[in-house]
Amino acid sequence: MILKKKNSKWFDDILISPILFIVAFSLFFSVILFLSYNNVKKQQLGAISNLSKDLSAKIELKLKGNLDYINLLANERANGYLSEDTFQTKLKDYLINHPEYINITWIDSNYVIKTVAPLKGNSDIIGLPIELPEPKRASRLARLTRKAVYTKPFEAIQSNSSFEIWIPVFNKNKFLGLFSGVYSTKGILKSCFSDLDDKQIRISLVDEHSKVLGSFSESYSTLEGDVVVVPLVSLDNGMRIKVEMINKNVFGWRIIIFVSLIVVLVLSFAYSLYKISIENRLRKEAQSVLEKNESILKKQNMEYASLNQEYEIQNKILKISKEKAEQSDRLKTAFLANMSHEIRTPMNGLLGFSELLKKPNLTGEEQQQYVKNIEKSGIRMLNILNDIIDISKIKSGLMEVDIEEFDVNEKMDCIYNLFKPEAEFKNLDFLVKKGMSCDEVIIHTDRLKVNSILSNLVKNAIKYCDKGSVEVGYERKGNFLEFYVKDTGIGIPIDRQKAVFKRFIQADIQDRAARQGAGLGLSIAKAYVKILGGKIWVESQPEKGSTFYFTLPMIANQEEKKVAINEIATNKEVIRVENLKTLIAEDDKISELFISKAMKMFGKEIITVQNGKDAVEFYRDNQDIDLILMDIGMPIMDGYEATRQIRKFDEHVIIIAQTAYGLANDREKALQAGCDDYISKPINKDELYGLINKYFLVSTIET
Repeated sequence: MILKKKNSKWFDDILISPILFIVAFSLFFSVILFLSYNNVKKQQLGAISNLSKDLSAKIELKLKGNLDYINLLANERANGYLSEDTFQTKLKDYLINHPEYINITWIDSNYVIKTVAPLKGNSDIIGLPIELPEPKRASRLARLTRKAVYTKPFEAIQSNSSFEIWIPVFNKNKFLGLFSGVYSTKGILKSCFSDLDDKQIRISLVDEHSKVLGSFSESYSTLEGDVVVVPLVSLDNGMRIKVEMINKNVFGWRIIIFVSLIVVLVLSFAYSLYKISIENRLRKEAQSVLEKNESILKKQNMEYASLNQEYEIQNKILKISKEKAEQSDRLKTAFLANMSHEIRTPMNGLLGFSELLKKPNLTGEEQQQYVKNIEKSGIRMLNILNDIIDISKIKSGLMEVDIEEFDVNEKMDCIYNLFKPEAEFKNLDFLVKKGMSCDEVIIHTDRLKVNSILSNLVKNAIKYCDKGSVEVGYERKGNFLEFYVKDTGIGIPIDRQKAVFKRFIQADIQDRAARQGAGLGLSIAKAYVKILGGKIWVESQPEKGSTFYFTLPMIANQEEKKVAINEIATNKEVIRVENLKTLIAEDDKISELFISKAMKMFGKEIITVQNGKDAVEFYRDNQDIDLILMDIGMPIMDGYEATRQIRKFDEHVIIIAQTAYGLANDREKALQAGCDDYISKPINKDELYGLINKYFLVSTIET
């Protein structure tokens, strides 16, 4: 583009920047010089103004000193303290030392001149009255005001320009006369400024019309300068002091400005030539760089095209991830809504039938029915909470495995007995098929997790089957057992079969297939199967039923978990169960009441405290306690710390931890703190009685 321009245009483009620079720099430099010169002028004007005020004050001080002395002589002369000769002598001496005076005159009360000094040249005025208008006006004004009055400037015979002072003299209130002193303007200036030696300053006294009455420094240059005029206030006769000063270095500043501008122009022109050469070189380099950049841009465009394709692929992946995240949020939202329903429903049964139990005149059959309904609702709520806790443990990696010998046929019988009443209630055939004999079905795995897997699968099968049958069984395939749960229920669409094992999926079903439940059972079953080393899958057709399969290894890979069993000290006296003295540490009143009621059949005495600190203090003072039921979550001091404190002074008392936390490591934490055993809330009476029988045998006392 640059090479296509005309030569004149090219030349203008090259020169316009330097020319603008020259003009701008010249203007800038001129402004700087002007401001500097103006600052010097301002400083000089301030200096001359201050000097004028000082000179004015000096003149007024001089005149005041003269006035004071003359006033003193006048009073002494008027009151007869001085003879005529002495008076003349003092006046003569005073005039010699004060050349600013032309003469001093004494005038009596009739305004007639009586004495004049010096007499030489002035004796002919003695005896003459005051007739001139200005002296006459001033003398009468001085008498009237009793103050010294200065006349306006006038031309005197002895001096070109003079002014006169009139001083009235009184003896008490009697007017005796006036003293008059005639000043020479030049004499005043000479007397006040004899020590001033500055050829660049001229001091003048001027009248009210700016007429020069007298000047000091006559050799003052006629070059232009600054002028300040200050009035002599104390004279009150229109006279002013005028001070003129030559502008210092005015010519020098002009030379500096002129030379500086010439230097700026020369430097600017040289810079312009340099700029032109630089711009020519840069234009050539820019043309070369431009050509190189064009080739680079072509390569980059190809790379960008490739990146765009990658970005499109990434955008598709992100879109899929976003949809999955939105689906997950939707499932969680639906799950929370479903949880609200699942918790409120059994809660409604608990609270509703509890309220009904309060009614009077209930039959025994009605009471038992209400109690069964309350128990059923409680079990349902506990199952929901257990599912939520289990899925949390699985997700956080806290789930542990207890490997032990496991009789499969025995578990199949338990499943049959557990779910047969529920199946019969729905008029379903419930079948169990065992694939191995009793001698072959002992495997090593986690009993509780296998029970949870089978229970969840059978429970789902019964739930989604309205007619027909439910069948559960297993068979051996190599080193694995393959279990199955088959139903003739509503079935699962093919596009939903993988999704059923995901968390919260039950909550996302919006048609008639959505039944009671939290939607966590299959997710828990899948996780447990994976933990135990197997796999799980489903085969199903809508409206024809479903079959869930899962496999378990005959021998698990994990080592058997060894659980330490606290042995009962052999030297501890074994007490009859019905004579226990029990300390219950529980901060919840309802739980405390329930445990107290449950323990009455075993104990002669039950003591309750509400926190761990009270439990420690009570046992320290009453060490005949046989059993401590220690709640873990209490205020002030929790059950773990309370147990540690008690173990410091007693290692043998039986302490059973009870907690509502329900986490995987709660049992281990309780045992580490010093507890003998652990029971989780809600407390089952049979489980509690089993623990008591474990530690307190029903027999005669042994030693």
